[in-house]
Amino acid sequence: MMDFLRKVTTRLSYGITFFILILVFFVILFWQRMVFVVPAGHAAVIWHSLRASLTGTYVPSEPVGQGFRIIWPWDRFYLYDLRLMTHTETYSVVSMDGLHFEVDMIFRWRVKREQIVEMNQAIGQDYLHALLIPEIGSVLRRLMAQFEAEQIYTTARNQLQDDVYSAVTAESVPNGIGAYGASD
Repeated sequence: MMDFLRKVTTRLSYGITFFILILVFFVILFWQRMVFVVPAGHAAVIWHSLRASLTGTYVPSEPVGQGFRIIWPWDRFYLYDLRLMTHTETYSVVSMDGLHFEVDMIFRWRVKREQIVEMNQAIGQDYLHALLIPEIGSVLRRLMAQFEAEQIYTTARNQLQDDVYSAVTAESVPNGIGAYGASD
């Protein structure tokens, strides 16, 4: 009887050891797709692709705060910076008197944590190039066309800045910027 128990224990230990080795192999293989760190000042969205495939609908998750995260290898992890960010873009504009010139526009924004899930689904991580740069450029061109070149460089500059800010961040404008937290 003792001999039988020893054989069973040996077989089980080989099976458990083999299972642990396979598990360690898969963890090492999928480490880059499973383990993430959300740094301070950031938030993340986890897209559960298997759940979305099984249910046929996108199941939004809550924003994930800072810290160490482990996800399934078939899920996707999208990281967003919630800190105040700055970007400089050069736009070609035409003044009311028909002069063509280039304007450097510096804008600052901060993404709202509570909006990143919706923004991730509707726009994606490249919201700077997909939303902010084109929308701000469109508003800037439209507003600068209302002023003469001399006014732009002298008296109308502050008014123009305020008008661009108000037009871009208005909640009633369907550009999504006011809804997704662009500011300054």
